[in-house]
Amino acid sequence: MANTDSTLLTTVERLSLYAPPSLNDAERVEYFTFSDDEIKALYSFNNIEHAVYFASALAYFKLKYTLVNFTYQDVTLDRQYIMQRYFQNQASPRTFPSDKDIIRRIENKMLNIVGFSRFSGEIAEKVLSLK
Repeated sequence: MANTDSTLLTTVERLSLYAPPSLNDAERVEYFTFSDDEIKALYSFNNIEHAVYFASALAYFKLKYTLVNFTYQDVTLDRQYIMQRYFQNQASPRTFPSDKDIIRRIENKMLNIVGFSRFSGEIAEKVLSLK
């Protein structure tokens, strides 16, 4: 009989993997320093909310190699740093995107830039065909 109360990861382990990191100033400089291709992708957004979300997701992915769950309030210091470094003459966004399809598109663009993709049925078929 299956144990419905069990989990693979503890709460602390889940937070360690999927919560936004607490970066110090030196780490912020390191992880928010983007390559030319990453900067080009960043500036391709017409919406500042989407651009800042993209920059945050990109930095966190480069740090943790996973998609990190974060909200506007979770990443205040990082948002401020992104605005100061990449968007000095623009008004800071007051929110992040909330539409799951928009977030997915932003994350997919970020994953593509770093040479990753989501695990999909198509990918599963490719993996299974390697047997």
